[in-house]
Amino acid sequence: MRRALKNTEKVVLLHEDNLNRILSEPLFSILLSDRWEETGISRSYYYSGLKTLRELRLIEDNAIAFKVALAYRYERNCLRLLSDKLAFVSKGRIVISMGLSERPNCLSCELLTECIYGLKLIKTELRLKSTSVDPHERWIENINEIEERLKRNDVETELVLKKG
Repeated sequence: MRRALKNTEKVVLLHEDNLNRILSEPLFSILLSDRWEETGISRSYYYSGLKTLRELRLIEDNAIAFKVALAYRYERNCLRLLSDKLAFVSKGRIVISMGLSERPNCLSCELLTECIYGLKLIKTELRLKSTSVDPHERWIENINEIEERLKRNDVETELVLKKG
């Protein structure tokens, strides 16, 4: 990752369509790199994507401007936070993204080692208290604890009401 990080603990709440967009290419490459040449996409598409990331409040002053991004969905005239995905920016300049399916098979997953490392990073940097041994359940516990902090207003939060 080449893009600078702002020193922030901000949690950004994005519509699920937008979070899905930023976790997939080419926006994910644009989020990580401050040089369009490194992304393998055209210059105009890079700057168009960069504009989108700025509108979503993910990039400010050409730096990543969030610690955690969570997804929400509109349901029955309410916003519902979704506990099945997140994007997390580590102080160690590593971006971890998780899409948690309802039927995980952690023991046969090729990314188990990276997953457990990501769990340790997020738990340490955000000072979370997860108790489960199962990685999938620990991710859900971590996201739920972040959501509880949001409800208690214990963390700087920005709600982005732009739908993909």
